[in-house]
Amino acid sequence: MIQSCLLPALAEFCLFDSWPETPVPLHIVFGGEDILKPPSSVEATSRLLKPEDSLAVLPGAGHMVHFDRPEAVKGILSGLEAPMHEK
Repeated sequence: MIQSCLLPALAEFCLFDSWPETPVPLHIVFGGEDILKPPSSVEATSRLLKPEDSLAVLPGAGHMVHFDRPEAVKGILSGLEAPMHEK
C-alpha cells in the first residue's frame, strides 16, 4: 500500500530542477532496474554532468544499488580512491 502511494509522487519529483553546483567531481551510480528513477533520469543526469563527473548504470540493480550490487559499487568506489588521495 505504501509503495503504491509513494511511486506516483516519486515519479513526479524532479531532482534536476535544482541541480547543485559542487566544487568536487560527482560520481553517480544508477541501478538499471530502478523503478523509482527510470532511464529518463539517467539521460537527464548525463546532460548535467561536467567533464570531470562520471555516471554508471549497473544492470540488475534497483534503486538501492549498494544492496543489489555491493561488489560492483565497491569496485567503482575503489577506483575513485587513488585520485581522491593524491596531493
